[in-house]
Amino acid sequence: MSRSPLNSRRSMPGRNIAAPLGAGILVMVGTYALVGTSNDAGVVDEDLVPTVVVIEPIAAGTDTAVIGDLVEVRMLPTSVRPVGALSDLESLPAGVLAHDAVTGEQLLESSIALDEVDALGGGFTAISVRVDTQRWAGPYGSTGDAVDIYRSGETIEFIVADAVIISAPSIEELDPRAESIVTLAVPDESITQIISAASQNEIWMVGA
Repeated sequence: MSRSPLNSRRSMPGRNIAAPLGAGILVMVGTYALVGTSNDAGVVDEDLVPTVVVIEPIAAGTDTAVIGDLVEVRMLPTSVRPVGALSDLESLPAGVLAHDAVTGEQLLESSIALDEVDALGGGFTAISVRVDTQRWAGPYGSTGDAVDIYRSGETIEFIVADAVIISAPSIEELDPRAESIVTLAVPDESITQIISAASQNEIWMVGA
């Protein structure tokens, strides 16, 4: 930001002192208003309530049974606490995190889903398919990744976009000559096509 040109006339000593003094008074008044104290005028501290806060990033799909070391309970003002915020670790429901959580984020009841399919929202179904390693295990082939699914038979047919891998063998442990069982969350309307293609070993997944 550019500064205003300096006045060519020498400033009066009184002005040099008054400006920082006035700023200091404003800071003190602002701090007093933010912190708040009990006094005869009726100004009181804002209520603080326990709130579960994320202290390290947590990936979507993480089981709530293992996130105890990644969150902590902090005392926060009610004014910054959204509806549905969790108050203690014991109130964490069984399930998985429905979305990626970042440091400083408050966990809500809506942050937890029953399972990884439920976390994707309505209209998804889990299905497992047996597929050759080369047909799915590209650089994208890991749990949580989205893939487009094609039917590779006499012709190439596109089936569905953005299916989500929710269970798959570790890439490092794959035998390129073997088949793998991969579990996908797919839109309900694609189930028939996927079952048909899988039964003929014609499923092919491409990184979305």
